[in-house]
Amino acid sequence: MSDEQLIPITPVPEVPAEFPSVDEKAVADAIAAVRGRSFSGRNPELGKMVNCRVHGWRHRQFEFSPTGCEQVFTYSVKDKDGRRYEQFREEVAPANEQEAGDPEKVTLVPDLRTAIPANSKPTMRQILGAASVAKKRFHPHYSKIKLQFIERTRVVYDNLKFVWNLLDKPSAKASKLERARIIAARQLRKERRASSDAIRRRQETSRRINRGFTKSRA
Repeated sequence: MSDEQLIPITPVPEVPAEFPSVDEKAVADAIAAVRGRSFSGRNPELGKMVNCRVHGWRHRQFEFSPTGCEQVFTYSVKDKDGRRYEQFREEVAPANEQEAGDPEKVTLVPDLRTAIPANSKPTMRQILGAASVAKKRFHPHYSKIKLQFIERTRVVYDNLKFVWNLLDKPSAKASKLERARIIAARQLRKERRASSDAIRRRQETSRRINRGFTKSRA
């Protein structure tokens, strides 16, 4: 057997008889601290959950980019036939960059395709995004009938004077307010019923006049 066919044998490292001692209390404290963290705390490279304005849905802060999602604009657009072209706009150079006696220096700069036109004040929807106003309000405005009911309840509460004695009860004020609400609701219901009856009578009279059954008083 030649020397070229010999395969060198690598020595096996010796295994220590005893491993270094480990502080079990420190290990237990570290495991407990890690388990008590949130998901973003255990995975800081992903970040917290955010309402992404760029993608339009919730995801981790650094899930798609190490610095977070950034909106990117382009000046490349398509025409009605699908052909792509680049769009530029004229921009006047600042006064400190212009030379004395020379006309205004105009340069062509890329016209970024944004929702906000140049030299215009953006709206609230353009600043915050349409997603912030796309759904119902968390605290919706009161309707016209509810506002009328609230106003009438205050008027009734001030006009009743409440001659009966409820001062000894802990819920005296709540009982008075509940009574005022009942009276206000009855008044508004009676007024709406009278208004609808008057409108119905006028309609019936007008129809009888149009059919010739009754002469107009005018």
